[in-house]
Amino acid sequence: MSRGTGFGKDNTAAQKERYGTCRLCQTVDLLCYSHIVPEFCYEYDDKHRTVEIHAFSKARAKEQLQQKGLREYLFCETCEGIFGRHEDRFIKFWRKAINARIPISPKTQVILEGADYPSMKLFLLSVFWRASISQSLSGNADFGPYSERLRSILHANQYVPPEHYPVLGQLILSDNGYPWQGCVTQLSALRFDSVHSYSMCFAGCQWSLVLSDHYLPKKLMPLRRTLTREGSIILGSNNYRAYGAMRFVARSLQS
Repeated sequence: MSRGTGFGKDNTAAQKERYGTCRLCQTVDLLCYSHIVPEFCYEYDDKHRTVEIHAFSKARAKEQLQQKGLREYLFCETCEGIFGRHEDRFIKFWRKAINARIPISPKTQVILEGADYPSMKLFLLSVFWRASISQSLSGNADFGPYSERLRSILHANQYVPPEHYPVLGQLILSDNGYPWQGCVTQLSALRFDSVHSYSMCFAGCQWSLVLSDHYLPKKLMPLRRTLTREGSIILGSNNYRAYGAMRFVARSLQS
């Protein structure tokens, strides 16, 4: 099977900074060539290419190979540093906590302890927000007024209580019980009762964000406990074959 080349070669000229309005602090400054999803969420083949999945759905997906993961001119260096601090905390916790549990059996509940809750919540919100304002991973996302609310929260490094913008995670497992780390997808709209939500895959997990900072239907109240103030995370798990786009990628990588 032939593979597309995605958005072209990652050449030196494309990596240079350029002036523009930072999407986080909204000041005009030199913009970095920013990763939309942090680079540690990717895995590379022997040609240092990684897989992005677009048009993510159970019925159809489009695979693209990238040299360094998708990037755009979005943020100034100062704001890159804000995101970077949360990314560093997340990866240190995530790798240690997951490695202590693998191999993981599909359809089991996985509880991870010891997360820095404020930083973890801001990290997850930042990835969703960055994807929603990007050209390449926004998919069918329209956060409406929540886009500005999330921007303000992230810029102020504001504490977000568990009942606001709850995030649900489900590990995507390979046949050997390891999370499929190297898969990143576009945002995909979901519907939980009467609230809007969006889903995307990164860090070996399918994450779903509920866009609500004031109301959750009674049936969704348990979502508040999936990531707690005490630093515990409750994750579901399933084999990659349960996801249409993952089956597509597995077949294409074997062809």
